[in-house]
Amino acid sequence: MKKLLLIMVLSFLSVVAWGQEGEEPKTAREYAQRGYEYLESNEYERAIEDYTKAIELDPKLALAYYNRGIASRNLGQYSQAIEDYTKAIELDPKFASTYYNRGNAYRDLGQHSQAIEDYTKAIEFDPKHAKAHNERGWAFRALQNYELAERDFLKTLQLDASRKYIHYELGFNYFLWGKPYHSIHAYLTGIVEDKNALAALEQAPLWELVKQLFK
Repeated sequence: MKKLLLIMVLSFLSVVAWGQEGEEPKTAREYAQRGYEYLESNEYERAIEDYTKAIELDPKLALAYYNRGIASRNLGQYSQAIEDYTKAIELDPKFASTYYNRGNAYRDLGQHSQAIEDYTKAIEFDPKHAKAHNERGWAFRALQNYELAERDFLKTLQLDASRKYIHYELGFNYFLWGKPYHSIHAYLTGIVEDKNALAALEQAPLWELVKQLFK
């Protein structure tokens, strides 16, 4: 009898514990929190489901739109991501990371001018946003504005000297710009400062640069 009672008590406690762990969220914040956990574990579809539920419960929860945008972009749903980032900006217009991430989504779609506008806005709210300077440099280079790209790449290095790969970006930028001496100097600087010199050599169009020098 005592043994049976013990089994019943343990079973009851197990059910209660499972119920607490598996309990569905009730508030927008709870759905957003679980959505974030899914986002962190790369379960993007489930994250989107929870953020959508959070938004249904609280349409003014800017963070839910922002994080749903991140999940959508990771799934390649760039237009949906832009829509969510735009809504997040409407609700919280001074969060630099939202502009930065919307800029990335525009860049993914090849809309470099719109991306530059967003990176510029991110920098306006956070002048030390090294990633925004870097990405804006890429966008300027895609539009063949090599001078402004150079300025952003140099600013990125100024803000974060640990980003040694920027020397390679500068090297390629100078190569496209038709400045072979500058390009070789940037690549060699990258090789000296970065232990992964082989990667720099693989990226560098050194043979093309040599041909330019001896034209």
